[in-house]
Amino acid sequence: MPFSFKAAPGVRIRASGTGLRTSIDAPSTGARCPNASRQALAEAEQHLRAGRLQPALDQLHNLHRRDFPPARAPEAPPPPEVNAASVVVRHRKRVLAGLGPFQRSLRRQALADARTTAEHEIRQLERERHHLHRHLQQRLDRGWQRLLHNEPSAVLSALTEAFDDHEAPAAAVGVIGAEVSLVTTVPGVGALRGCHRATAIASHVLLTVRETFAVAPGLRSARVVALQHAGGPPRVAPTLAARLERARLSGVPWHRANALEILREAASELLTGTATLAPLDLVGEPHLAAFLATVRAD
Repeated sequence: MPFSFKAAPGVRIRASGTGLRTSIDAPSTGARCPNASRQALAEAEQHLRAGRLQPALDQLHNLHRRDFPPARAPEAPPPPEVNAASVVVRHRKRVLAGLGPFQRSLRRQALADARTTAEHEIRQLERERHHLHRHLQQRLDRGWQRLLHNEPSAVLSALTEAFDDHEAPAAAVGVIGAEVSLVTTVPGVGALRGCHRATAIASHVLLTVRETFAVAPGLRSARVVALQHAGGPPRVAPTLAARLERARLSGVPWHRANALEILREAASELLTGTATLAPLDLVGEPHLAAFLATVRAD
């Protein structure tokens, strides 16, 4: 059965040497690199450029071991406290303006009126403060419920914020039901060969999916396509396609298991060209071929 992969209507993806960019006619999109991996990826590329293979492998093979705290319902920060003292001072100055120091009776009455007026204003400001906090919390609660119920714009917006670097090799491109479609490239793997390259790609794919599930708690599965840069048109080619379910990743010994072994064991669907993740043959894969047709290489 062909690997099913659908992006949101109107999605266009641009692939360059630094990663992916998406533009979407529908609201919300993401084209960001997992925040926790940025430093590791940069260090790995530096090691490769300097000819230090082992440190680069250590970085690229261990991306999937990074933990992500699960998203939690947001709490609105309290608005600034009402500055009661400044309100009192302002009203005292107002009522005493024009009264001389010897107009004691008038001053006493004016100060009493100022105190009453100031207290009324302070209570009003406190009510407005609590109303503002309640209104903000309600907005956050509505957004959280939209995320929990996998509303596409909410999920893609949350992933946009999570994948927060413009030099990014990952993009969330669509949500259908409780499943998200992801695309990723891994910088630096062109210099790697064999199982080292395959493990680096698998590690980055798992990293992206782990962060996705942490950010969007309502998602139950993710379909991910890993692209690689290739010579000649088209300049990008899929090297791996997988479907990963949240439930099947539960209990994985992340800090011990090899990324490629995890991917092979946990993926409910897995499509690879060879054991070393050479480019896929798209004959018989119309969905992936149609998707790749939307990718513009720079």
